[in-house]
Amino acid sequence: MPPDLYTLISETLNLPAGSVNRDSTAENTRNWDSLRQMVLMSEIETAYGVEFTAEELSTCTSVVKIIAALERRGVRFAAT
Repeated sequence: MPPDLYTLISETLNLPAGSVNRDSTAENTRNWDSLRQMVLMSEIETAYGVEFTAEELSTCTSVVKIIAALERRGVRFAAT
């Protein structure tokens, strides 16, 4: 079972548990820079067994955009 997306993001960005939510973006989240964006997307690909396009790797800079990209690949979330 894949980890909780918010937990995965907070752990990858080295943030306190519970600090990431649906409104989190690269602009308003500490440590979410371009390098960690690539690491984050790689971690998400591995955890959810998906592969993102090159464009998505660089443009999924918010939780909402990441969820949308995962849902396009058949990943469903109970409450997003």
